[in-house]
Amino acid sequence: MAKGEGQAERRLMAVHAHPDDESITTGGLLARCARAGVQTCLLTCTDGRHGPVNPDLGLDLDPDGLALARAAELDAAARELGIQVLHRLGYHDSGIAGSPANQASRAFWSQPADDVLARVVAIIRSFRPHVLVTYDPFGCTGHPDHIAAHRTAVLAVEAAGEAGMYPAAGRPWMVSRLFYPVFPVSAMRAFIGETLEQGRPHPMRGLDAEEINYTRADETVTHWVDIGCVYERKCAALSRHRTQVGRHYPQMYRSALARREREHFRIAVDRPCPREWGDIFQPVGK
Repeated sequence: MAKGEGQAERRLMAVHAHPDDESITTGGLLARCARAGVQTCLLTCTDGRHGPVNPDLGLDLDPDGLALARAAELDAAARELGIQVLHRLGYHDSGIAGSPANQASRAFWSQPADDVLARVVAIIRSFRPHVLVTYDPFGCTGHPDHIAAHRTAVLAVEAAGEAGMYPAAGRPWMVSRLFYPVFPVSAMRAFIGETLEQGRPHPMRGLDAEEINYTRADETVTHWVDIGCVYERKCAALSRHRTQVGRHYPQMYRSALARREREHFRIAVDRPCPREWGDIFQPVGK
């Protein structure tokens, strides 16, 4: 019998593309789960070697050096969020859509889908999550690595439950619920308004909330998670990504941290679940 089977233990897994993504969109959820005694697993698909480097640090890092730095940052952020199990696929990040980096031999976007899927199915069958969280089909921001993470996670959720698929990856496991993080238009509108009221420049370069590619209509939200009691943990986790958090790219981090009370989600798969999650995920309207 697998660990946790027949017990009251609850397990949640998050699949993200880059180090720091876990804190931006699901940091509150992961910290809230840790507070509630839920076992959590984070799978990060790339090493972030082609990301920016906070100029305030005065560091001159080549891709290998940045990957090492971001690995240590991810470890520190995972500790802040109380994550029990951390997996890395170790692929190189792929760059923006259409860039030559998409086709590099180690880029996540260019990997044979079956190879990646077998690895993720093995992780799901080992950890045996009741709930899995990953990006929506657009990858939240449209980044190729986010889209690849979505495709891999959704396929793996289904394949993990099929005994005939990847038999060497362990005993089948059926994930009960799949959620996508959502940044509601109303939350972005509130962030923009509060920033302007403080006499600061428009945080999104003049774009309306609806024009920002990672916002979604409020009616797509099906559930929310109260993160007020763990908000400081989310802030602490994001701050651990020192190479990324800085004046060179403040908008997404600032907008994420402006959401002090709730993180929002859309349920994509809802199957009978042997564990109760009503203290974590609150349905909209209740």
